[in-house]
Amino acid sequence: MNRRPGKSRILRLDARRAAVSRAGRLLDEGRTAEARTLLEKALPPVPPVGAAPDRRLIDAAVLWVHLTGEDPATYPARLAWARYAYDASRALPGNTPDLDRRQASTDAYASALHRLERHDEAFTAAREGIDVAFARGDIDDVVDRRILLAVGEHDRCCDDASRDVLTALTERYARHPETSVIGLVRTLPILFGLEICHRHDQAETVAARIRVTDLDAGNVVDEVLDSVGQHTGIGVQHTARVHAAAVCDRADCPVQDPTDSTPPAERQRAMTARLLGLLLTGYDPASAAPHPVLINVASRYAAVADLNPDGCTVSPLDWARYAHEAALQITGLDWSQALSRTREAAGTFQRLGRPLDADQAWRHLAAFTDRLDPDSAVTCRMAIAEERYQQGRCDEALAAADAAVTAWWAQQTRSTLAGMIAMVRADLLFDGCHRHSEHPVAHPIDISAFDDGDNATLLTLYGQGLTVMAEHARTYHPYAGCADQRCRDEFAVANDIPHRHLLRTITPRYEEGQFGEVATTIGGHLATVDPDSSPASEALSGLALLYCDSAAFTANASSDPVHAAAARPLVLAWGRYARRAADELDPHRLKWISASRTVARAAGLCGAHPEAIQIAREVLDHQVATLGTADAITARVDLADALQAAGRCDEAAAEAVTAWTDAQRHYNPAIAEERFAALLVGVGVGALHGDCHRHQQATDTLDTAIRHYTAEPDTGPQADDRERRWQLANAAIVQRRERHDAADYHPDGTCEQHDAQIAAIVHRMLSDRLTGAPA
Repeated sequence: MNRRPGKSRILRLDARRAAVSRAGRLLDEGRTAEARTLLEKALPPVPPVGAAPDRRLIDAAVLWVHLTGEDPATYPARLAWARYAYDASRALPGNTPDLDRRQASTDAYASALHRLERHDEAFTAAREGIDVAFARGDIDDVVDRRILLAVGEHDRCCDDASRDVLTALTERYARHPETSVIGLVRTLPILFGLEICHRHDQAETVAARIRVTDLDAGNVVDEVLDSVGQHTGIGVQHTARVHAAAVCDRADCPVQDPTDSTPPAERQRAMTARLLGLLLTGYDPASAAPHPVLINVASRYAAVADLNPDGCTVSPLDWARYAHEAALQITGLDWSQALSRTREAAGTFQRLGRPLDADQAWRHLAAFTDRLDPDSAVTCRMAIAEERYQQGRCDEALAAADAAVTAWWAQQTRSTLAGMIAMVRADLLFDGCHRHSEHPVAHPIDISAFDDGDNATLLTLYGQGLTVMAEHARTYHPYAGCADQRCRDEFAVANDIPHRHLLRTITPRYEEGQFGEVATTIGGHLATVDPDSSPASEALSGLALLYCDSAAFTANASSDPVHAAAARPLVLAWGRYARRAADELDPHRLKWISASRTVARAAGLCGAHPEAIQIAREVLDHQVATLGTADAITARVDLADALQAAGRCDEAAAEAVTAWTDAQRHYNPAIAEERFAALLVGVGVGALHGDCHRHQQATDTLDTAIRHYTAEPDTGPQADDRERRWQLANAAIVQRRERHDAADYHPDGTCEQHDAQIAAIVHRMLSDRLTGAPA
């Protein structure tokens, strides 16, 4: 069939149009990478410079330039495609759609030039963009572009830029007198530029036009306010370079630094305070009505501003007072928001040396709780009590906690989660002061009223309360001797919480094999803990075992005897603790056996061979005494390993032979798991003989193990588990041999004979028959 002329080109255009449309939708959905990939497939390898304008190709190029703005590797290609779009769009007719296309292309071209620091050319393109916006009839866009251009050129020629930006800003406010988010975004860089040029009066004139009470509270406003003061460092560089000779007599000038000694963080704080203070221009903290955005700005300002003795700006104390009192008047304010605002205000008062004002803020919050429902009220009142508690004001804190619980109980007819939490945490406050006989009056609680989620929440908050209690007791009652058993139990749990938290966070790193990091992290944590006097704890025991294993492995891997000797005392001390804790926590001694094996291995790795052998013997004696034949075989193999690591090779061989003999008697080859267990013992024992150049014993053992205890491969979870254990066992054998060779216990041995024999056995007998899973 003959294809119509031009049809392939039409298909390409349709595909490109679809790609641009689809990429736009992906971009709207936040799927930037997919949009970029789609466009890169739609674009030809290089821009068709000189070809007739292709609207879809222009659109694709502009969108791709936009998507790759943060990828430096694309900057040369971005400029090429942006230049193509810019040139091609200028050749299009001047109708509205094509003017919009030309506007986007000009912006893309300016952006690409800026990325390559060709700023003069970029500003030229930006000026052309202003002309295009005028041709489109979008006067608001014209004004905004003039503002952006002036802000961009400020660093090069601040006098002209300041004049141009103020003119454009005046036009903007004449057209839109109300403050909008975009207006605030446009104005903040102008205020910043005026401040770094010491044009403080002009900055105040501009700020007087901003009315933050025109804005609605929300995440967008928060993001804008978060950005205030971020680029102070760049601004200070401009001041030092362009206005070095200027002397500013304003006490609140954020960039005046004659000795150049102000730390960068302090400069940023001063600039942030100045800009936030400008946003408060025209408002009186004594009479301003409550408004969420004004409260937000005032609170942020008060948190960073200093008292100004010259009175150039309103005192942050007044704005902190306004932010707090106005926030408590906002309809619908919940207890957590009220508590947050109170903490902010009290923190400002404390920072500025006004503790009485901080107390007043907390009293206002206490009065505010009368407007809340019983559960919210008791939660907020307990937070107030705990605030006092953490300050060491015990009598006030305990009285507030008692009053909170009593008031809640008087208003409630049933148990609730909030009330139960309050009562539990009130009890903990009294316990932290060792005033156990003064607990609030006990009230019956129906635990069945709570679901699993409630109980989990209660447990979490109880843990937090224990931490607060323990910290308070250590800080304010360090010498209080207390014989109360419940108190002792609570402190034991509280002391375990940091261990639990670290164990939860560090275990994944241990499982990833980051042993050096694990040893360092846990070692620092354990530096203030005494392994000999610490009570048995699951979490601390877990940390101790991870530390022993990681520290010993790291010391051994370094091949540095000094490193190993330095690690040995702590490994042994925490190993003793881990075994003692496991013995106390598990009467069946299963945890003790597991901990002992870990500690014995760690002790051997850091050169404490007598201790490793002793621990291995204790485990073997226990297993023999409890008639656990399979466990005794494993323990005897561990003992053989410990003896061999110490260079006591004859004793190691004797124990290994006994273990292999017992394994052949005990394990049934007809049962897959027992057959595999025997195979592991035989291979391990054979390899141990080979490490000591007992080549005939090694060959005989491996031959018997492979002939009697291998089978055709099978599949499934059990086979996968056996394969995993097989790989781990072989890795351990290789590591044991490397350590034994490095110890040079057999300087006259010839390992080549052993290697050849083992290789022959493996090739001859294993083939595809192995452990029940492929090798």
